[in-house]
Amino acid sequence: MVGGYGLLEFADDVQDASDAWDTDALEADFEADDDADRETLDEELP
Repeated sequence: MVGGYGLLEFADDVQDASDAWDTDALEADFEADDDADRETLDEELP
């Protein structure tokens, strides 16, 4: 606990922030980046 701010408050803040994220879009972006990286590696590696 720091200055009256504890783990439960932190967990609540993180939950509130994650609710605002578009997780489907983030996952789609991650998968697209991963696919692009794999294609690049396939081209560069023998």
